[in-house]
This record gives sequence, structure tokens and C-alpha cells, in this order.
Amino acid sequence: MLGRNVKKGLKVGIIYAAFFVVVWTLAANLSLPPIPMLGGGEADVTSPGVTELDWVLTSDTPPKVSGATLKFDDDLASGTTIYLSVLNDAGTVLASGSKTLTSKLPEGDPVTVNLDDEVPPEQIYKVAVTVVGS
Repeated sequence: MLGRNVKKGLKVGIIYAAFFVVVWTLAANLSLPPIPMLGGGEADVTSPGVTELDWVLTSDTPPKVSGATLKFDDDLASGTTIYLSVLNDAGTVLASGSKTLTSKLPEGDPVTVNLDDEVPPEQIYKVAVTVVGS
């Protein structure tokens, strides 16, 4: 009796093993279409350059930086947003601000971007200006 159950169990095991090998072989031979990377591609990025940056200072003693007046080497269209960040020597943002233009800004005309906090000038190590066109 025991021998009969062992033979039956071996047959079932062999059938399952053969089934697994067939399914695995078929799955390995399936070719899926290539999936493009999200955000993949190429783009040319151009940006107007800052030709002049003057600090806007508070009337406090000692004065603090409350913003900057910028000039650019190209016209900026209405709806363009200018972002300004000031950073310390560790790369930490001390203050930031932005200005969205309500009309065209001709090349060389000044625009002032106010910061969300006043910063002592001696703490400013780096300035980041980002222009996002509309």
C-alpha cells in the first residue's frame, strides 16, 4: 500500500516539475516592448543672463539685505517669474523670494525681487537666480 502512494506522489511531483519547467521556459522567451524612461529625452535650455545685481538694504543699523535689483541681457516676457535665493557657506537657503512680471521687461531694465526674510550681508555666500518663462 505504501509503495503505491509513493509512486503516485512521485508521478504528481514529476508532473508539477514538468509543468513548472514549461511555464518558466515560455516566460523566459517572452519579449516585452521597451518601456521609455519617465522624463527621458533631450532639450536645449537657454536662460537670460544677469548683467547686474544690486542689493536692496534695510535702513536698520547695521543694514540687512531685503532683496535685490536685477538687470538681464535679454527681454523677459510678461508672466515670467524670477526666483531669488541667498545661501550661506554651507549651501543652506537663508531667504528667498520671487517676482512674476505683469508686463514685458526690456533688456537692461531693472526689476526688484524682495526676499521673504531680511538677512545680514555677512551671512550671504551665494546667490541663485532662476528665470521661468511663461
